[in-house]
Amino acid sequence: MQYRTKDRTKLITKLLAVCKELRDLNNYNTMMGIIAGLNMSSVSRLKQTFAGLKRATTDMIKQYQLLLDPAASFKTLRSSIKASGGNILPYIGVSLSDITFMDDGNPDMVTTEDGESYPNMEKYQLLTTAISNVKQYQTAAYRIAPVPTLYGYLVELPCLTESMLYNLSLEREPRDPNGTLRGSSR
Repeated sequence: MQYRTKDRTKLITKLLAVCKELRDLNNYNTMMGIIAGLNMSSVSRLKQTFAGLKRATTDMIKQYQLLLDPAASFKTLRSSIKASGGNILPYIGVSLSDITFMDDGNPDMVTTEDGESYPNMEKYQLLTTAISNVKQYQTAAYRIAPVPTLYGYLVELPCLTESMLYNLSLEREPRDPNGTLRGSSR
């Protein structure tokens, strides 16, 4: 099945509508998955597709990219999570990075001036706090009823390699021999 440019544009618009709902639900992890997918080279190279988006949609993409920007250790995302309160599904990559840096960046043992070694209690307190924060998110209850049909559909989605995705992208919007995009309506 060939998808035309306007079909791809509609799909991206729908994905951004999903992102808006995810943002309203404070579901940053799934939101990150969608934005990361849109930023993959096989998708972001689709210039004709993105050119067909309404300005409000492209502004939304930029807004979500800024929110999820890893700059300054995800400063904007951390601020948003802190301000959210209530139920949150954080982007797990931030928590895992924090725990890794705390573990790798601090010695297990500290040595006093008299040469005695003791466990680095500050390190373990930092790790305990970080792990407690993750656990707190696991206990907060989302009140969303499962939809078995949707769940089944998502579980059965095919998994394509990056090169397969890029080849599909080239089929949809091929390059001309000079390396620029052809003006096709695919």
